[in-house]
Amino acid sequence: MTSPALKICGITRLEDARFCAGAFVDRLGFIFTEQSQRTVDVNLVGAITQWIEGMGMVAVTMDQPLDDVKAILKRSGCSHIQLHGDEPPHYCEALDVPIIKTISVGPEDTAQEVQSQLNRYNDVVDEFLFDSRLEQGGQTQRGGTGQPFDWSILHSCSIDKPYWIGGGLDATRIQEALELYTPYGFDVNSGVEEAPGIKDYDKISHLTSSLKTTS
Repeated sequence: MTSPALKICGITRLEDARFCAGAFVDRLGFIFTEQSQRTVDVNLVGAITQWIEGMGMVAVTMDQPLDDVKAILKRSGCSHIQLHGDEPPHYCEALDVPIIKTISVGPEDTAQEVQSQLNRYNDVVDEFLFDSRLEQGGQTQRGGTGQPFDWSILHSCSIDKPYWIGGGLDATRIQEALELYTPYGFDVNSGVEEAPGIKDYDKISHLTSSLKTTS
């Protein structure tokens, strides 16, 4: 069995990106939304993508103007786009890089609601990412919550694309997920950090080692 892919999101420093490359992480995620504590400068990402080869570089955006997203892709050199908001299908069709569409799963969401989102985007994206969504104080937080969503909802969904699982993941939770599901990969952010945007190399090494044992 091939071990699942690993994406480390919320990269803000060149040294963290280089460590991930040496640890055989498959993809790096760079967040370009102002709402995030891990927002990164597009010029820094451009430098990182020039320094490091052989990895998927993912620009993460959320409900931003299409022209702005195209400019981010051009300046950053990212190979993939992760759409983290409510971008409509025609928005996806206007992009010419592989698209990861986030399906944000809240505690009250039903399998039917999640399936409706999958059906809406199935023909216009390349991969799906299931991540957690929380409502707090009238504010919606998509991703970066440090909390997993209810994975059992995936049992009731028909998923026709490669998919990633995110949301409050660390090595232990990933092993638990692998006992139940066979995703293309896992998206990890806060679970391998010392502080927002600062990665913990010991945690990354432990995670990559544990994933190798699944192959």
